Amino acid sequence: MRALLLAICLASVACAAGGEYAGTAHSHHETDDAGCPQAHTDAWTFHRLDPLSADDRAEMFSWGIVPGEYISRDNVRVPYRLHVPPGWDADRWYPLILHLHGAGGRGVDNGGQVMDAGGYTWIRPDFQAAYPSFVLYPQVPQSDQWVNVPFNAGSYSTSDVPESRYMRATMEFVETVLLRTYRVNHRQMYITGTSMGGYGVYDALVRYPTTFAAGLVIAGCGDYARAQRMRNIGVRAFHGSDDAVVPVQCARDMDWTMSIQYGAPDWLYTEYAGAGHGVWFETLENQANWDWLMTRRRP
Repeated sequence: MRALLLAICLASVACAAGGEYAGTAHSHHETDDAGCPQAHTDAWTFHRLDPLSADDRAEMFSWGIVPGEYISRDNVRVPYRLHVPPGWDADRWYPLILHLHGAGGRGVDNGGQVMDAGGYTWIRPDFQAAYPSFVLYPQVPQSDQWVNVPFNAGSYSTSDVPESRYMRATMEFVETVLLRTYRVNHRQMYITGTSMGGYGVYDALVRYPTTFAAGLVIAGCGDYARAQRMRNIGVRAFHGSDDAVVPVQCARDMDWTMSIQYGAPDWLYTEYAGAGHGVWFETLENQANWDWLMTRRRP
């Protein structure tokens, strides 16, 4: 099984290396003689729609996001999409972005997690032109979450709430497959997430404090009692002041803990006055956030 999973992973880079295309993503774009989607340089055409239209989905899935499934040691099946950097060079080291979707991306279609809440930002041609990166989009089913707490619960204790099986399986996949298959720069590993995925970002940063160089949290909550474990990680958090889904107070508590109690040197909290829960577009479309995230380095 491990050999099969490794073969699936290696197949995902076949096009970039000039081999046979093994993925199942299809689009209206032309392919080269090997059946690989051709590289495109035309302008970004996706709209600010969520969910995306059928045409936008076809456009998005033409940009090298190869489907796969990882089966963990605990027999947890994690569907995922892996974006391979354009012009992938096997001898070059690349950053990795792990994006955790929100509740709207749950399912078993292995596509909704990319489309949910602007998560496709990281595969946009303008972003990838500036910061060529691997991007991993794992998906949890409708019955599960990245962190097993109610969305309106606010802050919680990682000591009392065990790591979810999908978070554990995702991190296992990153550590035992991705990092052993691709040249991922360990100093440039990033994690981002929206809403339910924002909970997941905080959870991962607390449980794996030496893995990521930075995290970007949108409308999520975390364990501020253990925030010291994130003190030396770059973290930017964003929340709407009138969020009726995930309470803004948990974000304010985290801000006080990180900035006042621990004096975290690379922490920034942004609260959108009068905004509700859906603050991901203004956050993800802000190129200053791209630049900040991708210039963080782990010691």
